[in-house]
Amino acid sequence: QCLFATPLKTLCGVDSRRGFGPKARPHLSEPAMLSKLALAHDAKRAALTEESEKARKAAVVSANAVADAAMAPINARMRQVCENHRVVEQESRQLQVQSARFARQVHGWLGAVELFNHTVKDQLCDMEHWAHDLEADMTQMTAQLDELRTTPMPL
Repeated sequence: QCLFATPLKTLCGVDSRRGFGPKARPHLSEPAMLSKLALAHDAKRAALTEESEKARKAAVVSANAVADAAMAPINARMRQVCENHRVVEQESRQLQVQSARFARQVHGWLGAVELFNHTVKDQLCDMEHWAHDLEADMTQMTAQLDELRTTPMPL
C-alpha cells in the first residue's frame, strides 16, 4: 500500500484540515494525547502479557504432555523391573528356607550314614573275631579228629 494514499491523519496524527507547519495544531492536546498513548500502551502491554501467559501455560501443558508421553514407556518398564525384583527377592527367600531345610536333612543323613558305617565296622570286627574263633575251634576239632584216627582203638 502506498504511503501517499494513506490519509495524513493516520500517518502523523494531524488532522489534514488544519494544515502543516509551526502553526498547525494537533487534533488533541499534547497531555491528552500522551495520556491516551500511555493507556493504549498499557492496554497493549496487558494484552501481550496475557497472551504470553496463555502461550506459556499452553507450552507448559504441551511440555508436560510430551514428557508424560516420553516417560510412559520408561515408567512401564520400571514397574516391570520393580515387579521382577520383588519376585526375585521372594524366590530368593524361599530358596534360603529350602536350602536351610535341605542342609538340616543332609546333616541328618550324614549322621545316619556315619552311624551305619560305625555299626557295620563293629559288626565286621565282631564277625572277624567270630570267624577267627570259628577257625580256631575248627582247627582244634580237626586236630582231635586226626588224633582219634591215628590212635588205635582198643578191642
